[in-house]
Amino acid sequence: MKKVLFLIMYVLLFQSISSPQTGWFQQQSGTTENYFDSYFISSSTGWLAGSSTIIYKTTNSGTNWMSKSLGIAQYTITGVFFANSLTGWVCGGNPYPYNIIYKTTNGGDNWTIQTPSINYLLWGIYFLNSQTGWAC
Repeated sequence: MKKVLFLIMYVLLFQSISSPQTGWFQQQSGTTENYFDSYFISSSTGWLAGSSTIIYKTTNSGTNWMSKSLGIAQYTITGVFFANSLTGWVCGGNPYPYNIIYKTTNGGDNWTIQTPSINYLLWGIYFLNSQTGWAC
């Protein structure tokens, strides 16, 4: 009887250890567009980059999303990166001129164009600091 009880306790313990909660929860964006990239600077603040020139920002872990327009038309935003809560970049492109990089210094409220010197669609962006970064 002790062996059976021990085996049951072992199975229950192993089951609880091997299947912990993952911490992932599905969130709704409220739109039907495709998203290519996301970046979170904390557990509550993050951005989504998608198939329009709108960036979506959350400050409550994805429960609600605010749209932040780049003010341009017909571009797909494929990459997003923020160095802190205010300074960030997005990249993407369209058939011509193929690529865009925009920068914000006020959390996505306003964006200024950063002219890259290549003519290919950019899919990703990363910065070490406000002066040094890469786009690919």
